[in-house]
Amino acid sequence: MVEPETWIKKAIEEHVSGVKEEYVIWDQETFFGMVSPRFLSQSVVDVGTWISPQQQRKGYGKKILTELFERLCVKGVEKVTYETEPKNKASIQLALSAGFILVEEGEEMKFQKSLLSD
Repeated sequence: MVEPETWIKKAIEEHVSGVKEEYVIWDQETFFGMVSPRFLSQSVVDVGTWISPQQQRKGYGKKILTELFERLCVKGVEKVTYETEPKNKASIQLALSAGFILVEEGEEMKFQKSLLSD
Protein backbone atom coordinates (compact mmCIF):
# COMPACT_ATOMS: atom_id res chain seq x y z
CA MET A 1 0.00 0.00 0.00
CA VAL A 2 1.35 3.41 -0.95
CA GLU A 3 1.69 5.78 2.00
CA PRO A 4 -0.54 8.88 1.70
CA GLU A 5 2.43 11.25 1.92
CA THR A 6 4.15 9.51 -0.99
CA TRP A 7 0.96 9.51 -3.08
CA ILE A 8 0.31 13.19 -2.36
CA LYS A 9 3.90 14.19 -3.22
CA LYS A 10 3.75 12.29 -6.53
CA ALA A 11 0.34 13.80 -7.34
CA ILE A 12 1.63 17.31 -6.71
CA GLU A 13 4.70 16.67 -8.91
CA GLU A 14 2.47 15.41 -11.74
CA HIS A 15 0.23 18.45 -11.37
CA VAL A 16 3.15 20.86 -11.53
CA SER A 17 4.49 19.08 -14.64
CA GLY A 18 1.06 19.29 -16.31
CA VAL A 19 0.39 15.54 -16.42
CA LYS A 20 -2.80 15.80 -14.37
CA GLU A 21 -5.03 18.14 -12.45
CA GLU A 22 -5.55 18.23 -8.70
CA TYR A 23 -8.62 19.30 -6.77
CA VAL A 24 -8.01 19.94 -3.07
CA ILE A 25 -10.48 20.21 -0.18
CA TRP A 26 -9.55 22.92 2.34
CA ASP A 27 -11.55 24.40 5.18
CA GLN A 28 -10.20 27.14 7.43
CA GLU A 29 -6.62 26.25 6.51
CA THR A 30 -7.16 22.52 7.18
CA PHE A 31 -6.31 20.04 4.41
CA PHE A 32 -9.17 17.52 4.17
CA GLY A 33 -8.22 15.65 1.01
CA MET A 34 -7.81 15.70 -2.74
CA VAL A 35 -8.95 14.12 -5.98
CA SER A 36 -6.65 13.63 -8.96
CA PRO A 37 -8.04 13.06 -12.45
CA ARG A 38 -5.61 11.59 -14.99
CA PHE A 39 -6.70 11.80 -18.63
CA LEU A 40 -6.18 8.40 -20.28
CA SER A 41 -7.76 9.75 -23.47
CA GLN A 42 -10.03 12.60 -24.42
CA SER A 43 -13.07 10.63 -23.25
CA VAL A 44 -11.69 8.49 -20.40
CA VAL A 45 -10.29 9.69 -17.08
CA ASP A 46 -8.84 7.68 -14.22
CA VAL A 47 -9.35 9.26 -10.83
CA GLY A 48 -7.58 8.84 -7.52
CA THR A 49 -8.73 10.21 -4.18
CA TRP A 50 -7.25 10.74 -0.77
CA ILE A 51 -9.35 11.92 2.17
CA SER A 52 -7.80 12.47 5.60
CA PRO A 53 -8.77 9.56 7.86
CA GLN A 54 -10.23 12.04 10.36
CA GLN A 55 -12.50 13.45 7.64
CA GLN A 56 -13.68 10.20 6.06
CA ARG A 57 -17.38 9.30 6.09
CA LYS A 58 -18.42 12.96 6.25
CA GLY A 59 -19.33 13.33 2.57
CA TYR A 60 -16.25 15.26 1.42
CA GLY A 61 -15.05 12.59 -1.01
CA LYS A 62 -18.44 12.17 -2.64
CA LYS A 63 -18.91 15.94 -2.87
CA ILE A 64 -15.58 16.55 -4.60
CA LEU A 65 -16.14 13.61 -6.97
CA THR A 66 -19.61 14.90 -7.87
CA GLU A 67 -18.18 18.31 -8.70
CA LEU A 68 -15.37 16.70 -10.69
CA PHE A 69 -17.89 14.67 -12.73
CA GLU A 70 -19.67 17.90 -13.68
CA ARG A 71 -16.39 19.47 -14.83
CA LEU A 72 -15.41 16.36 -16.78
CA CYS A 73 -18.79 16.27 -18.57
CA VAL A 74 -18.16 19.81 -19.82
CA LYS A 75 -14.80 18.59 -21.21
CA GLY A 76 -16.51 15.74 -23.10
CA VAL A 77 -15.36 12.91 -20.82
CA GLU A 78 -17.59 9.86 -21.16
CA LYS A 79 -16.13 7.39 -18.64
CA VAL A 80 -14.30 7.60 -15.33
CA THR A 81 -12.29 4.72 -13.87
CA TYR A 82 -11.22 4.19 -10.25
CA GLU A 83 -8.99 1.60 -8.62
CA THR A 84 -8.38 0.69 -5.00
CA GLU A 85 -7.01 -2.14 -2.92
CA PRO A 86 -9.54 -4.71 -1.65
CA LYS A 87 -8.65 -3.96 1.97
CA ASN A 88 -9.38 -0.22 1.59
CA LYS A 89 -13.01 -0.40 2.69
CA ALA A 90 -13.42 3.40 2.94
CA SER A 91 -12.28 3.82 -0.67
CA ILE A 92 -14.59 1.07 -1.89
CA GLN A 93 -17.53 2.67 -0.06
CA LEU A 94 -16.65 6.05 -1.58
CA ALA A 95 -16.58 4.58 -5.10
CA LEU A 96 -19.94 2.91 -4.65
CA SER A 97 -21.57 5.97 -3.08
CA ALA A 98 -20.30 8.12 -5.99
CA GLY A 99 -22.02 5.81 -8.49
CA PHE A 100 -19.10 3.70 -9.68
CA ILE A 101 -19.78 0.08 -10.65
CA LEU A 102 -17.33 -2.71 -9.78
CA VAL A 103 -16.01 -4.17 -13.05
CA GLU A 104 -13.05 -6.28 -11.91
CA GLU A 105 -11.84 -7.84 -8.66
CA GLY A 106 -8.31 -9.04 -8.04
CA GLU A 107 -5.20 -7.50 -6.53
CA GLU A 108 -6.92 -4.21 -7.29
CA MET A 109 -10.63 -3.53 -7.35
CA LYS A 110 -11.50 -1.71 -10.56
CA PHE A 111 -14.57 0.48 -10.87
CA GLN A 112 -16.00 2.58 -13.66
CA LYS A 113 -18.69 5.19 -14.07
CA SER A 114 -20.33 6.37 -17.26
CA LEU A 115 -20.91 10.10 -17.38
CA LEU A 116 -23.22 9.74 -20.38
CA SER A 117 -26.09 8.37 -18.34
CA ASP A 118 -25.96 11.07 -15.63
